[in-house]
Amino acid sequence: MTPKTLLQAFLVQNGIPAARMEREAKASRRQMTRWRQEERPNIGLKQMIRLLRAARRITGKLVRMDELFDLEPDNWLE
Repeated sequence: MTPKTLLQAFLVQNGIPAARMEREAKASRRQMTRWRQEERPNIGLKQMIRLLRAARRITGKLVRMDELFDLEPDNWLE
């Protein structure tokens, strides 16, 4: 199955269980599920930064925000 979001694709490609990302980012399971599955998640900048920092801690790499989220404004418009 093809991941719907960049966040989900990142987790799969790096072998990171969603539960681990939830713990590291201090996010609820419900939030994480929504962010991983919605093509246009309703997520604020603070939450995006928490997930970015968590991804960096888990992987030990300098993960970029655009690896986790589509940052192109034109793609957010319907």
